[in-house]
Amino acid sequence: MERVKSVLSYKKPAFWIILAVLLAFVAAAVLFLTSQVKKNDPVDAPLGDYVSSRLVYLTPFSSALPADDSGFIYRFGKSEFKLIIRDTGEVTDSMSSDSDLSLLWKEVPYSNEEWESMLLSSFLIDASPTLGENTRYMYLTDKYFLLDNDGELWLVNLSGNPKGTFIWSIYSVVPADEYYSWPEYTVTSGDNSIRATLISEYDIPALMGDAVEFLTVDPGNDTVPFHLYEGGVEKSGTYSIYDTFTGKPLEFITPSGLEAQTYILQNAAPGGRYIVSVRTDDAYLAFGVRLQPGVVRLPLIPGELNEDDLAAFTSWFKGAEALSIRCMFLASEYEKPEDVDLYVLFREGLHEEGRYQLSEEELQKLGEIWDEEALHFDICKIPRAEMDRVLRKYIGIGLEDTNKVYLNDLVYLAEYDAYYGVGSDTNVVIPVFTSCTRRADMETLELRYYDSLTKQESILVLRPTEDGYQFVSNKRVD
Repeated sequence: MERVKSVLSYKKPAFWIILAVLLAFVAAAVLFLTSQVKKNDPVDAPLGDYVSSRLVYLTPFSSALPADDSGFIYRFGKSEFKLIIRDTGEVTDSMSSDSDLSLLWKEVPYSNEEWESMLLSSFLIDASPTLGENTRYMYLTDKYFLLDNDGELWLVNLSGNPKGTFIWSIYSVVPADEYYSWPEYTVTSGDNSIRATLISEYDIPALMGDAVEFLTVDPGNDTVPFHLYEGGVEKSGTYSIYDTFTGKPLEFITPSGLEAQTYILQNAAPGGRYIVSVRTDDAYLAFGVRLQPGVVRLPLIPGELNEDDLAAFTSWFKGAEALSIRCMFLASEYEKPEDVDLYVLFREGLHEEGRYQLSEEELQKLGEIWDEEALHFDICKIPRAEMDRVLRKYIGIGLEDTNKVYLNDLVYLAEYDAYYGVGSDTNVVIPVFTSCTRRADMETLELRYYDSLTKQESILVLRPTEDGYQFVSNKRVD
């Protein structure tokens, strides 16, 4: 695939190089600037991404080498304009209007003499880019304006000095999809199909509206939620998914050995709208998905999982709740979730929520229960409601439904409805996963791991849920 050209280099060359390039530019300018501009139909208003197709004019005082590629994307919305560095996605200039751009066309505010006076190279005046008979003008920013010069769009860059304003460059601009030859990427789900949009990784925030097509994912689709194709050949890649309402990315992992997109909708809500981005081996794409009510994940298949799946589990334990409750579920043994050691699990507090502040009254009451030495350690407060929430999230039952194993080793203060533990050290386990198998019940995953510190080997059983996993059992291997 033809690659996009590089941004212009702005390093100043030696003087004699500048002079040689300048003379060459002048010679070239005489050839193409004096040619008649092709008269096309007037342009209503640009819409979408535009790129430069040829250099119309460049001031001789520029240290950049003349080139048809400006290195920018010119993004026109219905009532806005953005100037974007193509290689980085940085927006360097922009405007927004209360009116559609199509209503902003007006007569050129310069006479022919004023136009020529802004072209600083006096020896190019006779060969200067001339304005056509039906030229229209559109103000964009203090540095840029657009000309519809007999049907050809010119993007004019202004500059200035103490003597006045002059023209730095003029580029003829065309729609990006007309100038570059891109393969066609399509996304399908059942009988539904759309085109994916080529983007840079910086474009995601701008795509939360209607800048991409949305694929409808219907219930009953017996394949993965969608397939991505390039010219009819299925493609794979690295996926991300964003909620169009909040703009935030959704977490998901791929513990199946199947295609990555199998689980990308793991935390997506039926009826929701999402932006999906995918980086393939040669492109960065985006498209929208619209989930119809009733869409569910695919059934699992038994068997051994691969290295990518193990890496995904490692990421889950080191994610937003790293070194926290997730890892503390590995610090004790239990054959069923009701028997999890609640003292070991909670005595370090709720790491994911941070430390709760204790009042002077609480410290006084705890001092009556513990000896003075205990108060020198970190005292962790765990509100009962938060303890119940964590248990429901990670083992599927509330505090009252557990066997309350070693719960009494924590101090409970009824007036605060909270438990308290002393964190003198930590039993947190940082797992290193060595294998993962989907068990015959088709509902649980069996992971073998060892503690990175003690090297103790254990077998962990997890059950996938809509928002992650629940702990079923954790047993050491003798």
